[in-house]
Amino acid sequence: MKLSLLLCALIVFISCSKTDDSAVNDCNADCTIVAGRIVRDNAIGIPNVSVEFYFEESATYSSNKRIIARGSTNETGYFRIKGFINNEELGNTADGTFWVSIDESSVGNEYIKDTQTYSNVPGYATGINTEYRKNLQSISSRDTLINYNLTIPQQAPLILTFQNFDPSVEMNNIQINTYLDIPENTSDGSVGIFNSINADYNQQNFQIETVGAQNFSNILYIRKRKNGEIETETITFFVDENTTNEISIEF
Repeated sequence: MKLSLLLCALIVFISCSKTDDSAVNDCNADCTIVAGRIVRDNAIGIPNVSVEFYFEESATYSSNKRIIARGSTNETGYFRIKGFINNEELGNTADGTFWVSIDESSVGNEYIKDTQTYSNVPGYATGINTEYRKNLQSISSRDTLINYNLTIPQQAPLILTFQNFDPSVEMNNIQINTYLDIPENTSDGSVGIFNSINADYNQQNFQIETVGAQNFSNILYIRKRKNGEIETETITFFVDENTTNEISIEF
């Protein structure tokens, strides 16, 4: 019975969700402009990244999205797109939110992005959590220029070496969150890598191969649960290009 209700709710949600692609219409007057640059390390532009500017209505049981403008970065990472904001979307009483985001499928697999997962080692899970989009709660005037600048790091091999992990004690585990020190992404986007080691792993000393952000400062937040006690540790390190980066973690 519960499964049937859940299925019905899912069907209702999907049927009530829609996307209106207004980006196919050229804007010739009263246009809102979104412009910026998307780069990797050393401010090198990333070409052919798809960028969208859209309005998403606030609704409990549905999701209505109107794509206002769409475009791609040029060879040096710059882009400029424009679109028309409807009357009901303007002002702080509008029932929804504006977003500028990228289509991560247009970014090569050498970059860190949300769609990738690394390693299937038993007892170990890792995934990428990225937020490559900018939120604008309201826009009061159509003659607005929105700046959207973003840094998308390239992957670099990272080896985490764990020493003296004790899998014999129930509930022992290690959780690691990796964050990147990219100031320009603070307001326009962020990227994090989540790694988790738990008690299912049956070795005392082992290595995990994952990824870091190439040519950036990476920050490891380590949380250990050891014999019922919680310990925390922070490690900041720079991930070099074309080298094997290794971090040792003592349990």
